Amino acid sequence: MAIKIGFSSMKGGVGKSTLSLVTASILHYDYGYPVTIIDCDDPQYSIVEMRKREASLVSKEESAQRRVQAFYESFDGGQLKVRAYTPDSTSSAFEDLLNNEVDQDGYVIVDFPGRWTEGATAFLALKMDYIISPIEPTVHSLQASVSFANSLQRLVTMEELKGRYSLNDVFLVWNKVKKQIPAHMRIMTGFESTVLPTLKAKLFDSVLYDSVRFGKEFGKSPDDEFLLSTLLPPAKFVRERTGIEEFITELITKCTK
Repeated sequence: MAIKIGFSSMKGGVGKSTLSLVTASILHYDYGYPVTIIDCDDPQYSIVEMRKREASLVSKEESAQRRVQAFYESFDGGQLKVRAYTPDSTSSAFEDLLNNEVDQDGYVIVDFPGRWTEGATAFLALKMDYIISPIEPTVHSLQASVSFANSLQRLVTMEELKGRYSLNDVFLVWNKVKKQIPAHMRIMTGFESTVLPTLKAKLFDSVLYDSVRFGKEFGKSPDDEFLLSTLLPPAKFVRERTGIEEFITELITKCTK
């Protein structure tokens, strides 16, 4: 069975969709895993819309077309699968999507909605094997994100749900960390020493650093200077000092069947 990983947060702007896409892209194009990314972030569906922009770009610009063709001449894994889905607790649509669209030897990366709807989104969360919730080292972000992640982790231990759903663990990961801001370091240190031991959710060891590189999209950035693409892997030199390589390595280790 495919490993299902959801990226979710109750706090907007923490980098959930960006992290979903970069993770899926690296797992697929670099590591060679079959990956399907399911965009549930209604109504914007930013990842689905990016795929449409890239398809249009490749059809209109010869340089982009040559770039994509050259990559697939040496990569035989095909394109990262991108699908849209609207959470619905009353239908079997998600199971149908998993059965018909997903390679069972790979990963399913789910970009959750920015706003949770009662019932439907919680139902989808329980269908995941793991949920990763990005947190920023600010008081406001921590207040919203930690309460949310801890509530999800409680579901994992509820006796009446055991055996009915697949959610194994909920993880937090530091994102948008600015090393040059002392307050970020103080908040992280204080959180990890005093708050984290009281939580049920777990924390990734790796840290994702704030960088304008996470906003660079294929077709909108010069040459190889992009991290965001559904058709191509992010260039390795662009990933340097962002923490994303360490994060992916840890994810593969922690999120297993």
